Amino acid sequence: MIRAILCIFAKPPVPGKVKTRLIPHLDARQAADMAQAFLDDVAATCLKIPNTKTVIATYGSWPDEIRRPKNLEIWQQVGDDLGQRMGSIFTQGLKESPLVMALGADVPLISVEILEDALKKLQQNDALIGPSEDGGYYLLGFTRFQTGLLDELPWSQAGTRQATEERLREQGYTFAQTATLFDIDTPDDLKRLEQEACYEATRQALKTLKADS
Repeated sequence: MIRAILCIFAKPPVPGKVKTRLIPHLDARQAADMAQAFLDDVAATCLKIPNTKTVIATYGSWPDEIRRPKNLEIWQQVGDDLGQRMGSIFTQGLKESPLVMALGADVPLISVEILEDALKKLQQNDALIGPSEDGGYYLLGFTRFQTGLLDELPWSQAGTRQATEERLREQGYTFAQTATLFDIDTPDDLKRLEQEACYEATRQALKTLKADS
């Protein structure tokens, strides 16, 4: 059995459909190009973790013309809200591996060290959270999952992580945290990213933006 499954939650980088909060600071094509770069770098980092399987978890179809990093396998999220859709991926993954982690595609600064730390801590707990600075999380992992665990949580809010932690405690789950990161959602986030030591795809995308400005 493989050590863990790393599920990157991502929308296809279609212009006008992704990173819309970066528009009009960027045009729709530039925003999609940034999303593609973030996905490429997150996938490249995941693929460096030995004895793991990396997949893309999406909702709906993935257009043939939209590139998948390393032609990764696509898993379909199933459910009416994000909690149900995440739950469907954890349920599917835990049939193949004892550890499953879901991570966002908009944290291009995630590192091998962070993922290895997360896997180590998850081996010792029922769940693992990678906190985001905005009060949510960029990573969530489980070694066991019960149906409905993530249903009806307050998604995309400042209290998302707190509500999730309270739910885990209520259901008797032990959990740990790994390093805090920031998501790239707004023009301010993008400006902050420009000051960081980015990986190849993101670095090249930022360089292209600067050349076009």
